Amino acid sequence: GKKIFIQGKVTVLATGGMCGSPEMLKKYAPRVEALAAWAEPGPPGTLKIPEGPARPLGLGDGYKMGMAIGADTTHMYCITMYTGTPVGPDAPGYGRTYTPTFKTMLDDTFYNAIAVNKEGKRFISEYRALCDVGEAMVQQPGKFLCVIADKTLYDASVKANIMGLSPPRIIKLAEEGKIPVWFGNTIEELAVKAGRDPAGLQKTFTNWNKYVDEGVDPEFGRSMKPPSRAYKILTPPFVAMKWVIVPLHNGGGLRANTRLQILDVYGNVIPGLYGAGEIIGGTCGEVYLSSTHWPVAVTFG
Repeated sequence: GKKIFIQGKVTVLATGGMCGSPEMLKKYAPRVEALAAWAEPGPPGTLKIPEGPARPLGLGDGYKMGMAIGADTTHMYCITMYTGTPVGPDAPGYGRTYTPTFKTMLDDTFYNAIAVNKEGKRFISEYRALCDVGEAMVQQPGKFLCVIADKTLYDASVKANIMGLSPPRIIKLAEEGKIPVWFGNTIEELAVKAGRDPAGLQKTFTNWNKYVDEGVDPEFGRSMKPPSRAYKILTPPFVAMKWVIVPLHNGGGLRANTRLQILDVYGNVIPGLYGAGEIIGGTCGEVYLSSTHWPVAVTFG
């Protein structure tokens, strides 16, 4: 490609992170790369939400430019993982388009849905923070979860309309075979179709309905009171929808001082080089906490 030379006293890198680069994720966060939403062939760098705009993802270019002249890095392994269901002609494989995040679906669409791993077991409270759910998925056999509901909960989702992302649209995509969803008249049938362990899923159903009766979730402490809407899962056909890992933010990047000057591997300032935004590493520590990027956005400018 053509090289363009720009001469100036100061350069500010504001190129975002590396969550759109399978190459860089494989190098710095291998636990994530093979599971990412772009495992299907296609150009990296964007994820798209149905009925919404495409979300650009950083390709790591700024990191490469900085490191090429000696910049140090920090927290490069820290990837914040969300989850959603893939959409596309290759479903039930991976795709570059995904539906609303896990918590949105549980809060407002499938209401009382539960989430299980390959063994058919719940592994986290379904109302934990999105990044907690994503990180927990990496540690599960099979590496993806299934949201489980029944006919009552599935039908209720058709009536909802949340955050401008219409659940009826999601249901329509499911019925058209464009997202991975399975139906079963028995729990065993559902488990086989969704690749879950039948015995494990049956035990999970039994336990969950018992917990709803008792008003307590002794395994993961999920609230059984409104707004969690704890209902039994009883009415066939039962429903399972596949959710994959969607890395959207990395906590790592180039090392900088409090003036946002980029530092080299010896801790010295690289003259004239600054950074802003996701290019700067360590702004939220090892794990992203909700709202911590608000002060970053306010102050980095």
